Amino acid sequence: MDVRQILREWLEAHDYQGLCTEDCGCNLDDLAPCGQCGCMYCNPGHARDGGIFAPAVPVEDVVADEPTIWELGDQLAALSQEIQRRLKEINHGS
Repeated sequence: MDVRQILREWLEAHDYQGLCTEDCGCNLDDLAPCGQCGCMYCNPGHARDGGIFAPAVPVEDVVADEPTIWELGDQLAALSQEIQRRLKEINHGS
């Protein structure tokens, strides 16, 4: 599992269709084609007419209402640590 896969699963689980900034966007099938997976300027987004991606909320509200990629990364790291801890407990209990 790599960062793109983890990010894609999180976006899908929260009903987002991709990532976007004010200048660009990408869908789940071609996540971060710019090579900047984890870009600090990306936000979860939804496809609009014509396949253009837009933030889930207006750009001026993104910082207040939507997690940034850095915040998502922190959440994913904490989740990964919890999963590893639980797997160790399971393996030691067998």
